[in-house]
Amino acid sequence: MLILTWLLTIPLWAAAQDGGDPAAGYAEARAELETALVTRLEEFAEWCTKSKLYGERDRAWRLILEYDPNHAAAHKGLGHRKNKTGKWIEGNSRRPPKNRSDEHLAEVPKRWGEAVTPFRDGLLDLLDEHSEGLSPADRELVLNEILAIDPDDPRVRAIRGEVKLGDRWVMPETASGKKRRPAMKALVQAGREGAPRPERLTPSQELSVDWTSAWSTPLLRVYTTGEEREALDTANAVHAARELFNGALGVEAAYPKTFRIFLLADPAEKETLLLNHPDLTATDRAFLERVEGAGIPHTGDFCHWANNVEQRVDGIVRISLNWLLRDAFDLDTKQGWVHEGFGLYLARNVVGTRLNWFAQPSRYLPKKKDDEFRARLYDKATNWMNEAHLMFQRDERPSFRSFLNKNVNALTSEELLFSYVIAAYLLEGRPDETPELLRRIGERSAPQAQVIEEVLGMDVDAFDARVRGWLAERR
Repeated sequence: MLILTWLLTIPLWAAAQDGGDPAAGYAEARAELETALVTRLEEFAEWCTKSKLYGERDRAWRLILEYDPNHAAAHKGLGHRKNKTGKWIEGNSRRPPKNRSDEHLAEVPKRWGEAVTPFRDGLLDLLDEHSEGLSPADRELVLNEILAIDPDDPRVRAIRGEVKLGDRWVMPETASGKKRRPAMKALVQAGREGAPRPERLTPSQELSVDWTSAWSTPLLRVYTTGEEREALDTANAVHAARELFNGALGVEAAYPKTFRIFLLADPAEKETLLLNHPDLTATDRAFLERVEGAGIPHTGDFCHWANNVEQRVDGIVRISLNWLLRDAFDLDTKQGWVHEGFGLYLARNVVGTRLNWFAQPSRYLPKKKDDEFRARLYDKATNWMNEAHLMFQRDERPSFRSFLNKNVNALTSEELLFSYVIAAYLLEGRPDETPELLRRIGERSAPQAQVIEEVLGMDVDAFDARVRGWLAERR
């Protein structure tokens, strides 16, 4: 049986304003709607009996009992009997009834609609009438009650902002993502296929490093001390990253005019590069000594010296996307969730990996569990969306509000993963609003929480819940 529960939380001030008891007024109006519904369902059941549609008749009787639990005809029709205490209980021998005629089956949707639609409309009118005194939870109970009667009720689905995707009702963002994901893959493919073919340069002693090969395109120069395949793949990926970024966000972000990429197969070679780069201060060198790759400050030089090819290519793509975020929206590491979320999500679309990130220890997991969690995130076979879904099932999990204003270096591993999900939600589900959201955040003229509410039409907590609801549908 359905469980239809109503909780009304109209505040006392409303009663004082109206000179009456709004809860009592609601209850009286609702009782009238229920009585009328039962009457129409009785008429529907009688028509089903005459039409030999016994399965449909059972549906009406069961719904009648939700609103009139002591309805004798419905109980008897369903094969219930009274026990010694006078309570109706289900019998054991009744077989599920079947429709015995096809002659009137086509009329069922129309007649069922005539029975239940006035009740639906009446409940929605009551919601409007009592809108100021109802909590969101109260409204949701009524909407769920209507959907329990008709899961495809168009008015309620529209009120909840849902659309049909196959045989499911989902958020518009979920339906949008179904189209956006292949579209972004197409942008990457077009970017790779449209990238100019690099021309070989004569290896030089640029920055006193012994480069094994060097390549040039109209956009960049790339130098490597490793295999030339790495240099060519990096150049191609960087071209594709720009096409994806601009296509997905509707902007025309550009790389630096003098754009050089340095790939060091042996991490020890970074000492030579850092020592001989003319634009580095002692402070810059001290910082770069502690990382595996970075953009050289105040230049268009991107460097990476991790000890494996995959991480170097991934790292250069991340640095490239960071540059584009600054160029298009003036966003940097101070906006940690944007920097990491968008960088990781877009890099994953370009090169299939997410290998360059740093996070503080978990606030919720013991060290061993956090280490295991991080290891799963570094594993390129891990589905980060599934990992996030599991994270959101835990009693202790991050809230967006808790890390909204953190910089990159303050994010925990869970917050970094949440940032990735938020970026996916925005790029897949809210593509039209996302550029404006990023532009406004980059302007720094208002708090991020205010910008989110003004651009997306919901406060930070509602946005948090929306993202988690979307993730549950996306899986």
